[in-house]
Amino acid sequence: MKFEDVLFEKSDGVAHITINRPTRSNAVRLDTLKELLAAYEDAAFDGEVKVIVSTGAGNKAFCAGGDLAEFADSDGCYETAFCEVGLRLSNAMRLSAKPIIAVVNGACYGWGNEYLIFHDIALASPRATFMQPEMRLGSSPIHGLNHMLPGLIGDKRAREFIMFRKLMTAEEAERVGYINKVVSDEDIDAAVAEYCDLILESSPQSIKLTKTMMNAPSDMLYPIQTLGFRAWSLLHDSEQWQEALKASRRKTPPDFTKFKSC
Repeated sequence: MKFEDVLFEKSDGVAHITINRPTRSNAVRLDTLKELLAAYEDAAFDGEVKVIVSTGAGNKAFCAGGDLAEFADSDGCYETAFCEVGLRLSNAMRLSAKPIIAVVNGACYGWGNEYLIFHDIALASPRATFMQPEMRLGSSPIHGLNHMLPGLIGDKRAREFIMFRKLMTAEEAERVGYINKVVSDEDIDAAVAEYCDLILESSPQSIKLTKTMMNAPSDMLYPIQTLGFRAWSLLHDSEQWQEALKASRRKTPPDFTKFKSC
C-alpha cells in the first residue's frame, strides 16, 4: 500500500507508525484510517517486529481528532466507511501480539483520545493536552472512550472529561492514570528506547499471552462498541450534527438550545 497520510518504518524489531498530517494537526480522514489499519496489520504479521511505537508528525499535535472539513464535504457513505474502517483498526491494535507504545507529543483531541486508548503504554511530552469536544459537535466518542475510559480513570472523572470537554494537562493525565509517564522532550526518545528494549528482551509468547489476558475484561465490551459505530453513522445525519458543521464553517459556537432534550 502507498502511504501518504502515515509514515511507516521498521528497524531492529521496532515498527514506527506516525500520523503525517501536521498542517491539519494530524487530524484523520478516511484515508488516514485505511493507512493506519494497513500499517498495524503489517506490523502484527511481521515476525521480526516485537513492538510498535506511534506518534504524530511535528511537535504540536499527536492527533487533533477527525478532520471536520472532510466530513463537511461528504455524504452518509463516508461516515459509514469511517466507522467500519475505524472498527477494524481498533481490532487490529487490540489483537496485535505486539505491545503498542504511544508518544503523545502535543494536542490529543477528539478521535485522538480514542486512538490513544487502544495503545498499551503511553508517554507524553509536558506540552501534551487532552480534550474531548464531541458534546459541542453533535457527536459522541463511540470508538472506545465512552466504554473504556471509566475503567481507566474512574467513572465520574471520565464523565467530566467527556461530557464537560475538560482540558487535561499531561501532568494530570499521568496523575489519574490516563498515561504512564510525562517525559521531557529531551529525554522522551531515550524513554521510548528503554521501553522498547524491555519488550525486545522479553519472551514474545509471554508478551502475547499477557496482553491478551489483560485486554480480556474490556474486550467483553466489544458489542457495545459495535453498536456505537452503527448508531454513530446515523447520528451524523442528524440536524444537530449539521448545526455543528455549519457553526464550524462560520467559526461560531453551535446553537443547540433550539433542540429539545427528549
